[in-house]
Parts: sequence; C-alpha cells; structure tokens
Amino acid sequence: MSNIFTIAMKDFYELIGNGSVITIILAFMCVIVLSSMYTLDQIRPSTEKVEVSGVMLNQLSYDIMSYGSIFAIVIGFFSMSVEKTGKALNTLVTKPVFRDTIINGKMLACMIFLMMVFCLVIAIYTAVLLILGGDAVGSALYDYVLRLPIVLIVVVLDAMFYMALSILLSILIRRPGVALLSTMVMFIFLDVIEPSVSFACNIVTILGDNGLYDHIRNFSPSTSLSSLVSSGLFDASVDIDSVLSSCWGDMTRLLLFVVILMFLCYTMFIRRDIS
Repeated sequence: MSNIFTIAMKDFYELIGNGSVITIILAFMCVIVLSSMYTLDQIRPSTEKVEVSGVMLNQLSYDIMSYGSIFAIVIGFFSMSVEKTGKALNTLVTKPVFRDTIINGKMLACMIFLMMVFCLVIAIYTAVLLILGGDAVGSALYDYVLRLPIVLIVVVLDAMFYMALSILLSILIRRPGVALLSTMVMFIFLDVIEPSVSFACNIVTILGDNGLYDHIRNFSPSTSLSSLVSSGLFDASVDIDSVLSSCWGDMTRLLLFVVILMFLCYTMFIRRDIS
C-alpha cells in the first residue's frame, strides 16, 4: 500500500510541475471566468430564484463536462506517455514493484489531481458569480449548493471515464501522438456524435429496430447528465429525492462504464509489454 501512495505522490507532483498541464489549467480557469460572465448576463433579466439556480448549474455542468473531459484526457495521457518516452516505466517494472501497484498509483494520482482542479474551478465560478451577481445570486445560493454535489459526482465520473480511456489507449498504442489523437477522436464520437438524435435515428433506421434508440444514445457517458436534467435536477421546484430515484440507473450505468475502463487499464498494463 505504501508503494501505491509513493508512486501516486510522484505522479501528482509531476503533474503539478509540468508546464503544459499548468497552461491547460490556466486556460480552463479563463474559460470558467468568461463563462461566469456569460451566466451573469443570463441571470440579470431573471426574477425567478428557481431560474437563477438552474442557469448557474446548467452553465457550470456544461463547462466541466466539455472542457473538464478534455483536461482529463490530457492528464491521463501525460501520466503514461511522459514516462514511456523517458523509459521510466521500463525502470519501474524491473524494480521490486508490482505492475498493479504502478497502475493503481498512477490512476490514484490522476483522480486526486482531477478532483482538486474541478473543486478549484467550481470555487472560482461560484466566487465570481457571488461577487458580481450580488443578491440575484445570493438568493438562489441554497438551491445551487444543494444540487451542486450531484452535478459534481456526474461530471467527475464523466471525466474519469475519459481519463481512463486516455490511459488505456496510451497503454495499447505505442506511439504517444497516435494514442492522444485516437483518444480525442473517441471523445468527439462519444460526446458529440453518438448521443445525437440524428446518429441514433440513422442507426435505428438501418437496423430496423426502434427499441435500440435509447440504448444507442445511452452508450455515451454524457447522456447521464441529460437524464438528470430532464428529470428536474436544475429545477428547484422538483424534489431532489425524486430526481435521484428516477435517475439512479443512469448514474449506476456511468459508474459501471468507469469501472470497466479502469479494469481494462489494469489488465492491459499487467499483461502487455511496456516500452
């Protein structure tokens, strides 16, 4: 167990000390600040407390689902590729350290780093809204904070899915550039193309089975948040327990996707030759 935390701490500090990662984080923060300004423009004409909290949560979840997933891909890719190109992985696997310890430490470091960045992003977004929005934001703060943990859980699971996908493809594909490009192509397909109505309709038309429509769209991790939203997650007039009870299956499915991908990362790293 101590070896896992040792490797996790090593990877964590490497992520913090990497200039490219820090640059991406700063760009992420700039996007969040600009997004909060856009949110304020939407809030100012509003007089409904329910509408204000919904607008705040909707914009925040969209930003983290979009840019946060790309950030997760980058840190997953960086965690594997830098050490592969520097031959550090070859050194680690020849030491008295089990391969499962190495991959567990790397995934733990990535998850902790991801959570810290997301919490910082949420704090900056909320602080900017409170400072500039005044009473309009303050009056809706309770509803916003009450539903924020659910949004955080879903967006973190979504980001962990793409982080694990990035690690898996970095293990399977020897050339780092090809691995990153493949991961980005998979992200665009799963996050943009696959959950679209037109894509699902075309597949259903080709196969001639209307019952496949929901199954096709639900294969994308991003549809879990859409299901929560349609059930009233951003509507403060809808009881939070009823939202969770109607969408527990979607959240379980998203968690299952993450677990399967992490298991594949674990299995492939142990079985494949590292070079």
